[in-house]
Parts: sequence; C-alpha cells; structure tokens
Amino acid sequence: MTGGGKRRGLTSYDMTALFVLILGGATLFGLVIWGNSLGTDSEPSPLLIEAKWSQLDDGSRFARVASEDGAAEMALRCWTSTGQGHTCLRAYRQDMSGFRSVTVDREIVTELAPRIFPYSSTINGYSCGRIIGDVETITRAGQTLESNMPPRDGGPWSKAFVARYMKRNRVGGSGWFPCLDVLRNVTSGSLETLGTTSITRRSLGG
Repeated sequence: MTGGGKRRGLTSYDMTALFVLILGGATLFGLVIWGNSLGTDSEPSPLLIEAKWSQLDDGSRFARVASEDGAAEMALRCWTSTGQGHTCLRAYRQDMSGFRSVTVDREIVTELAPRIFPYSSTINGYSCGRIIGDVETITRAGQTLESNMPPRDGGPWSKAFVARYMKRNRVGGSGWFPCLDVLRNVTSGSLETLGTTSITRRSLGG
C-alpha cells in the first residue's frame, strides 16, 4: 500500500490457504513423479530411496530418507500393532517455491517397506502441518474438507470433534492423534527427532 497506509498482515485464513495451496502443489508434484517413475521389479525407480530401518529401545522402528537434491525428506516411526501390521507416524519436509512445509500424519502399514518415496503423498483423514503457522486439516481423497489454525481459530480440535466430523462425512484414513505435539517436536528439532525419546507410543493417540 502506498501513501503511508498500513500494510495488512497475513490473516489466519491467508495462512491456512497458503499451507493448503503449497501442500497440494507438493503432493501433486510428488504424485506426478511417482506415476511417471515407478520403475519395475528388476529396475526400481531411482526416486525410491533405500530405507535403513533401525530398532529403537522401545521396540519401535525408525527410518529417514531424503531425495537426492535434498528438497524432500521423510521420516517414519513405526510400532507393531496386534493384527494390523504396524502403526506409523510420518513426517514430511518439502522445500518448494521458496517455502518449507512440514507435514505429520499417521498410517497403518502391513509391512515396513525396504525402499521409500520421500515426497508427500495423498493424505486421507486427520493430519497437521506448518509453513508459517501450525494448521490441522481433515482431508478426503486428497482434498481439504476442513482446516484449523490454532490459536487464531480458537484452539486445537478435540478428539471428539475429529471423530464426529469424519464419521458424519464418511472420511476414511487416520483419526485424531496428538499431531500438533509431534509437529512441534520435529519443527523445533528436525525430522530425526521423530526417532528419539521425544516421541513415544503415546504419540499415536488412541
């Protein structure tokens, strides 16, 4: 604004929209690469990075992989779940268009993959992330249905709200877990923090 007027700062809506826009672009970018570069059983894609799983003292497994150019990174911390394979926390870091985004979600896998794609993938259910501020999202088929940026929007979502919203709108995928706590741990440290005692099985929620 010219003439000595005050410049309007970014609102909660602006920052949430920015996060969703950049995260969506990063996800689309990752999916396009994934679709074009899967490789074959005999010649795996060079974008699938070998995962060196380490076993931690609490019995969980941890791995961290990064793209060759360092623009994308993913860390996983997985605990064995009775009858369900493994329940994992995932943290993504993506540098794109001059911004750095960090996203945290939770998923159930049948086995621990030997090679991992470090780019963000389509998220269904509840997750959270940070670009400028922290934001919680509920997504379906990779599309954001609701978002919340605490404390600007009145505080974080409750477990009951997330469960009710997902049930009423037939949203699959992960339900509520203390995502913002995990996010703040990895953004105050690094994705490697996911593999430390700062994160415990309680971080999976219930």
